[in-house]
Amino acid sequence: MSIKISVNQIDGFDESSTNAGCYLSLDGDFIDVITPITGTSDSLTDIPSEGLLRLILKNMRSGNVFGSVSIQANKLKVGTYWLPLFDDIDDDLVSNVPANVDAPRIEVSIANESTESSTLSLAPAKYDIRLEHLQHEYDSALKRAEDRDIKSLQKIKELADGQITLQIENNKLNSLIAEKNLEITYLNEKIKKLSIESYEADYIKQQSLAKELTAELENTHDHIQKLEEELIKYKEINKSLSSIKINACQIHEEENQKMQQQVIGLKQKVFELQKASEKKISDKLEAELIRQIKELDEKLEQSETSKHELYLEISELKQEISNQEKIINELKGHIEGSRTERVSIRDDRARSPKNLRRKDSIDRSLEEYHIGQGIKNNFIKFARGVYEFGNRKVNVSMKNGTIICRVGGGYVQIDDFLNIYMSALTGSPKKVVNPRGQSTSPVRGTKQSFAFLDVPSGKQTPSIDSFLDDESLLTYSRDSEESRGGIRNPRY
Repeated sequence: MSIKISVNQIDGFDESSTNAGCYLSLDGDFIDVITPITGTSDSLTDIPSEGLLRLILKNMRSGNVFGSVSIQANKLKVGTYWLPLFDDIDDDLVSNVPANVDAPRIEVSIANESTESSTLSLAPAKYDIRLEHLQHEYDSALKRAEDRDIKSLQKIKELADGQITLQIENNKLNSLIAEKNLEITYLNEKIKKLSIESYEADYIKQQSLAKELTAELENTHDHIQKLEEELIKYKEINKSLSSIKINACQIHEEENQKMQQQVIGLKQKVFELQKASEKKISDKLEAELIRQIKELDEKLEQSETSKHELYLEISELKQEISNQEKIINELKGHIEGSRTERVSIRDDRARSPKNLRRKDSIDRSLEEYHIGQGIKNNFIKFARGVYEFGNRKVNVSMKNGTIICRVGGGYVQIDDFLNIYMSALTGSPKKVVNPRGQSTSPVRGTKQSFAFLDVPSGKQTPSIDSFLDDESLLTYSRDSEESRGGIRNPRY
């Protein structure tokens, strides 16, 4: 035995019933799906009258489940009534048809074979209502479709206009890019041409500069050769003058010794005469002796004067030789600097403010040393521990708190280094020590210059004091010494 069922409407949902569909299953077996759910539908679905009937309400577009309800088929009576819908599909069983049902709910109609004839009589009216409803839905759907088509056409038109605009902009950009590419090509060609012209001009300029430097180098070589010849000449002169100085000094010493021996002999003669006659020397003989002693003193003075002039001349020649050596060293440094630009670039980089600002412990020690000595710091830094002093490269390091300088292969302390190279840097001649010392006495000066000669000098001469006991001779000796001292005093 079977019954017929139809789903008329649903209640309690926002979605339209046209989008809903009802799935029918009996004891887990799928029977049918009813869609759309409308009261004008005249379709009935046959189901067995025994078994567990389950109705599942879904959205036919999205597939979402609105709700479900399960009931025994034999509990369904002929008629139309509401059944509740539950969210939990596993807990949706109802035992009987309830009298009052709250939303959400679903309306169903149950018929059997005896009531089928009565339903057929109502079919034409139901068909008319259904047709009217379908017509209304069709008109609504058509209007919605027309609205969608109009909107779609408007969007298509807007997209087409936008595409045309973009195409126009794209064409403009392409033309602009083409123009810029032409300009870039033209500029590249122009840059290439200018580079070639600039290279040619630089090459010609470098050639002329190289010729000038070559000519200048040749002239400098010639000048250096001449200066070296002059230096050799001056060295020979200095050598000859040194030999002359030695010979002249020896001659002067011999003359001084002879004159001193004559003075001693004269004084000894006076002593012998006084001792033999046991009386005072006559005024005439005393005057003659004084005159001879004065003449000898004058000769000694002239000898000292000529020797002093000779020392001055030698000092001037040494100064001239030192100046010539300085000029030669400067020219050599200029030639070495003009041979390559890399050296000058390195020197400029070494003297850059950035390098000068990098002061290390050696820089600070050099500054403190020069400040303490009260002299100018002539060390120019190239790198850490490498400096330039004049035209020399010097390696400077610290050892046990002492500044050590290395020039070539030797190590010296900074005091010795400055004593050796400071005069060459400043160009000032070395001090010439007066070989006569502070005294102008001929014999004393000779003794200081030639220490190997043991000659009596000054008041130490045993002319009178060692031999005479007579008061008058002592007075004469003192007067003679004072008269000679008076002649020599202007030379102090």
